[in-house]
Amino acid sequence: ARISQALFSGDIGRLTESDLAQLELDGLPCTQLEALPVGLVDVLVRTGLAKSNKMAREFIGNKAVSVNGEVISEADAELTGSQALHGQYLILKRGKKLFHLAKLPRS
Repeated sequence: ARISQALFSGDIGRLTESDLAQLELDGLPCTQLEALPVGLVDVLVRTGLAKSNKMAREFIGNKAVSVNGEVISEADAELTGSQALHGQYLILKRGKKLFHLAKLPRS
């Protein structure tokens, strides 16, 4: 319940590394990213949070996308390792209820 509360309240920074690993075990959709930086539009399409690049740009333009609780409004935004929680996780959110966990390669 504490993990879900952090997700929906946007207080994602409070989650520990084991909380994030637990989200993956609990069945939160998860995608392994191979290399960074990577365009947010590409990641939204790859994770299924958007069906096309055009749709992804619309979601971003409508401020419907957040990364680790921070709304992203730049269609050309790139995801970098410095944004990752515990150096490995990015929590992507589209709208109010669609979440996806992106895992970065361990450096």
